[in-house]
Amino acid sequence: MDYPERLKAIDIEIIGQFTKAMETHTLKCLLCNHIWDATPIAKLQAHKKYGKNGCPNCHNNRRKNISQIEIDECISVVQNKGYILLEPYTGANSRDLSVKTKIRRVECGHEWDAHIHQIAYLNVKCRVCNDERKRIMFKSKNKARQERYLLTATEWQLYAGKARRISEASYNANKDTINPENLPRGLAGVQDAYQLDHIISVRTCYENNVPPEVCGDYTNLQFLSWRENSEKKNKFLIEFIPKLIRPYITKYNHTSACLTAIIKMLNANNIRYEEDSNVLTSRKIHLYIPQCNVAIRIYDVLYETEQYTVSNNIQRNTYIDATKNP
Repeated sequence: MDYPERLKAIDIEIIGQFTKAMETHTLKCLLCNHIWDATPIAKLQAHKKYGKNGCPNCHNNRRKNISQIEIDECISVVQNKGYILLEPYTGANSRDLSVKTKIRRVECGHEWDAHIHQIAYLNVKCRVCNDERKRIMFKSKNKARQERYLLTATEWQLYAGKARRISEASYNANKDTINPENLPRGLAGVQDAYQLDHIISVRTCYENNVPPEVCGDYTNLQFLSWRENSEKKNKFLIEFIPKLIRPYITKYNHTSACLTAIIKMLNANNIRYEEDSNVLTSRKIHLYIPQCNVAIRIYDVLYETEQYTVSNNIQRNTYIDATKNP
């Protein structure tokens, strides 16, 4: 059956040549002879949803000439759905079901002004109950999605997710310590935005078997501007190692952190240096500065048993011994 025949079945006739269902045509109602412009597909969908052909003139006549029996039937449907009318129909529009009336939902006690006809015959529900229904639905979907994710996620992904959740909780509980100036958080590129950063990165903690509870501890969190955070190529090497994480970090990381700090200081002061790669080990690093004829040896005292002359403290538990080159 083509569209003109389907429209005639619901008492609508197309005036002129039919082109496309979604194009506007001049239509005529076979019940009241009213002529108006609309798309054929819209009238067919209206009949499917409401059981009416969608003629605006017939719709207005039904609203004006509705009987008291129909009003009582509508009110009965509303009450059977769990609503209580808090005020009666009054005035000249008492028979017009489009007039809003104050009602209460028995289940939740929510009160609001609603169209009684929509509550009775359309899929219009209490907003409070509907929001709760959506929350339950989304919670169920999220739980199912989480279960599927746990079956496919890698060990690193599970660790990172747990560490970041703990970090957010630590930040909220210690915001006055981490962000005492109450600086605004934001994404990279946003002016004056700051970001929560791990002093020892989550990846480094994972690789060194640091528990996620320790990784997300507030002592391992800091607040940086988004630009400073994004420009740091290796956050671990240039940052202070927190006390809780220190036992988990490998030997090389301590000396490497100290080396990075010294090289950064030398570059900032335009001091030329040479690195002796033959003695670059996990426990000591040698640098020679020709400009002042000084050799710098870096030792990690956490793993050295011998005592060395300490002349400066660059990184916690990592010391340097500066002597004149022989």
